Amino acid sequence: RYAKFIISMLPLIAVGFWEDMIRPTTPRIRIFAILTSTCFTILTANIWINRIDLPIFDIWLSGITGILFTIAIVVGVVNALNMIDGLNGLCSGISLAGFVALRSICQTVEYDFLSEVILLCCFATLGFLIFNFPFGSIFLGDSGAYTLGYLLVWFGISLTAHYEVVSPWAIFLILSYPICDLVFTISR
Repeated sequence: RYAKFIISMLPLIAVGFWEDMIRPTTPRIRIFAILTSTCFTILTANIWINRIDLPIFDIWLSGITGILFTIAIVVGVVNALNMIDGLNGLCSGISLAGFVALRSICQTVEYDFLSEVILLCCFATLGFLIFNFPFGSIFLGDSGAYTLGYLLVWFGISLTAHYEVVSPWAIFLILSYPICDLVFTISR
């Protein structure tokens, strides 16, 4: 069911792997990989951010503007998770908390399949966190941080796209720490 979504992540994972294992890449190449993955997900899943529960802005999010807004949000969140990956356990801990919160929302609206996928992500992230915090026996690297960010943001977008009762602001609050950290870093 999620095969196209997993395939869409391949450019993102490949560039992260190249960055981690072979040699540094330029920011343009990394952003291009995130853009490619995001565009493929939008095209295959046919979902994007089409509302933020502010009627004035929701009118603009129904077409191409919504798609461009989604691309900007995904690029921002993926890079935000990558930027907080410098401290052992921070990125994976924030991601684990985000997955738990998203699963709670899934269970509330009875989105069972996504709830099971998120539970799998919770256990995978917890397994990683055990070896990463506090001594750093293993590291996420760019590939891992990009993947966690991509999963978190798209699970949130999927929830708001399929269920009107899920507020986009709830998803924003779940992702608020890395987003605020990114905004603070850029403004500095």
